[in-house]
Amino acid sequence: MKTSLPLALVLLAGVAQAQNEPWRVTVTPYLWATDVGIDIDLDGRSVVSETIPVDDLIDDIDLTFQGHLEAVRGAHGVAFDLFYVSMSDSTGNFPLPESAGDGSLDWQMDMTLADLAGVYDPGGDGRGVSFLYGLRLIDQRADADATFQTSSGTQHESYGGSDTWVDALLGVRYRAQLTQNLGLMAQLDASTGGTESTWSASPSLTYSLGSSFALVAGYRHMEVDFGEQDGLDSRMTLSGPVLGLRASL
Repeated sequence: MKTSLPLALVLLAGVAQAQNEPWRVTVTPYLWATDVGIDIDLDGRSVVSETIPVDDLIDDIDLTFQGHLEAVRGAHGVAFDLFYVSMSDSTGNFPLPESAGDGSLDWQMDMTLADLAGVYDPGGDGRGVSFLYGLRLIDQRADADATFQTSSGTQHESYGGSDTWVDALLGVRYRAQLTQNLGLMAQLDASTGGTESTWSASPSLTYSLGSSFALVAGYRHMEVDFGEQDGLDSRMTLSGPVLGLRASL
C-alpha cells in the first residue's frame, strides 16, 4: 500500500494537469491540386490505365471543399479531414460503334474522402511522434444522361450509381520545429475494411505568420485499392501538391 500510494498520486496529478490545459484548436482550409489515376483489370487483364492531370480536371469542377479541423487537449484529441469535389461536363457528337450514329453525354460526379480520427500525442506538446486511429469514408456518386441519334430515331438513356466504403484507419505523424517560423510535418496512414487497402503519405512545411496563422505547403499521395468484384479489380491514385492556411483558434 505504501508503494502504490505515490504512484496513484502521480497519476492523479497528471489527470488534473491535463484537465487544466486548454484545448488547442486549428482549422486549415487547403487546396489539393491532385491528378487522378485510374486502373481497372478485368479477369486479370488491364482494360483501363489512365492518369488525368489536374489541368484537365479544373475546367470540370463545379464545387469543392477541402479542410482539416483538429482539437487537442494534453496528449489526446480529435482530427477531421474532408476532401469533397463535384464535377460535371458535356460531350457531344461522338460516334457510336459500327457507324450506328452519334451521341451526346452530360455527366456529373461527386467524390468525398473523409477521415475522422482520434489523436494520441505522448508528449502532449504537438511535437515529435503522434498516432492516429479512427475511420475513413470514401464515397463516389455518378449520374449521366445520354442522347443517341440513330437511323431509328432519337433515344434518351439515364445512368447512375453510387458506392460507399468505410475503413478502419491507423496512422503515424511526426512534427518538428526547424526554425522559429519554419516547421516540418510528415504523416503516413493506412486503412482497410470497405476497401481492400488504402494508404497515403503527406510531407509538408509550415511557415508561421504570427501567433494565429501559418502557411502550409506540401505534397499528398494516396492509393486506393477497391478490391475485386465479379472479376473487376479497380484502383485509384490521387497525387499532387497541397497548399493551405492554418488558423489557431
